Amino acid sequence: MGVLTAVVDTFSTGEDGATDDSFAYRCADCEAAFERPKRQMTRVRCPDCRSSDVRSVD
Repeated sequence: MGVLTAVVDTFSTGEDGATDDSFAYRCADCEAAFERPKRQMTRVRCPDCRSSDVRSVD
């Protein structure tokens, strides 16, 4: 897990401690798996290698 992923995960918990619904992704370059909250509407990049070549995992 990358540092950025850890920071995002820390701030994506609700007041009751539950995490928001999220999308799962896998980086095509470095194979890192990570999640992003559905409410976060930004370009998705790998938190480890910063590649934008990521695929959603169903």
